Amino acid sequence: MKRLWFLEPGKLEWRDAETPVLLAPGDAIVRPIASTTCDLDVMILRGTTPFQGPIALGHEGIGEIVALGEGAHGLHLGQVVVLPWHLSCGGCDRCRSRRMNTCRTYPPGAMYGLDVGGGEYGSFFSDLVRIPHASSVLVPLPPGLDPAVCASASDNLPFGYEYTVPHLADAPGADVLVMGGCGSVGLYAAAFAVAGGAREVVYVDSDRDRLERAERYGAKVVEGPAPRRMETGFPITVDASGGAEGLRCAISST
Repeated sequence: MKRLWFLEPGKLEWRDAETPVLLAPGDAIVRPIASTTCDLDVMILRGTTPFQGPIALGHEGIGEIVALGEGAHGLHLGQVVVLPWHLSCGGCDRCRSRRMNTCRTYPPGAMYGLDVGGGEYGSFFSDLVRIPHASSVLVPLPPGLDPAVCASASDNLPFGYEYTVPHLADAPGADVLVMGGCGSVGLYAAAFAVAGGAREVVYVDSDRDRLERAERYGAKVVEGPAPRRMETGFPITVDASGGAEGLRCAISST
């Protein structure tokens, strides 16, 4: 099978890779059908991160189940599912308390695509990928949804939700500040904050296209580099800038 590798900034290559097989009863083999880059992948491709090639890319995507272990319950062959960006067992205390990206079973940072956790777990820009603990981590895609539209449901899309909606549940109608600049996460956060009932959502960015999108979502946009702090404080702030200035502004404006 083939897998996409990042070699150096601006250079990618398809390489042959060993076809994954079921290794445990809870495993699934999934064929990615809609994969996308996350904000971090884009930064890697541009050479603005510490990551050095060669590394496999791809940890956001939707896939179709093509093989199941006998212990993978509640799933079926041909099912279209959201793939997780990180490795998790679903059974440890951290997974049970909804901190699955800090699972005790796997090394810190263990994820698909990037070998942050010191292991090679496959990637979603591949023909096939093995998913351990499939019953705990695979989420069926509701019928009628376009997999290509939902590809970020692995990672960036739920980050936007996590950063805003639960906090708005604790502080209904609160104002929300979003420092954009890194890519899509800030836009997702702005959209979820509006949908979650924020009184006002302020989105700061220098990119005209992202500003226009945020405005269409219902956010008040501020164009330009991040100030040292906003004129008024915000009970909920999100830094998705990817830079020190944006982080500083988010912290000092909270």
